[in-house]
Amino acid sequence: MGHFYTNFWVREADKKGIAEFLRSQNRRAFVGPLGPGTTIVYDEESEGQYHDVITGLASRLSSHFQCAVVAFLNHDDDILHYWLFESGVLQDTYDSWPGCFDKNGSQTPIGGDSETLCKSFGLPALSPNVQKILHHKPPHEFVFEFERHLALAKALHVNEDFAILGYVDFKTEQLTEESETRKQEFIKI
Repeated sequence: MGHFYTNFWVREADKKGIAEFLRSQNRRAFVGPLGPGTTIVYDEESEGQYHDVITGLASRLSSHFQCAVVAFLNHDDDILHYWLFESGVLQDTYDSWPGCFDKNGSQTPIGGDSETLCKSFGLPALSPNVQKILHHKPPHEFVFEFERHLALAKALHVNEDFAILGYVDFKTEQLTEESETRKQEFIKI
């Protein structure tokens, strides 16, 4: 059995402000630093992996803070999805295995505009590398989709330990000593 998780990467928005917004939405979550200019949100309700719950929260966060938000979903380490919102508007989507649930479905990733994603992180020069990460397909570089997500985190200069966790994982996983110390910087809602 693979790994299941969801998380949200929020660009250029204050951690405390995000926590207050989530409280106002009656969410249970953890909010903390992911990397330069990026805050991560682990939302309990999103762990059910319902796309409308995930995209709804991402859109609201993005609209409220007028910023970029990338919502990630890893399903059983077979599929990595993301939805990129800018100021509440969906700008890009990605599906690493669109035919997973179709016997004759495609294994070729769809979506994933690396230029749009890198621009939202202020790293447009990294687009060619991110393009390679997003569009490798099994049996090439990544056996499991958390590996693709780790590579993406590394390319976008965010904390790799935190990038591949969800709400339940954050509460229970043992991380590197440095990341365990950084967990103290998170706000629990």
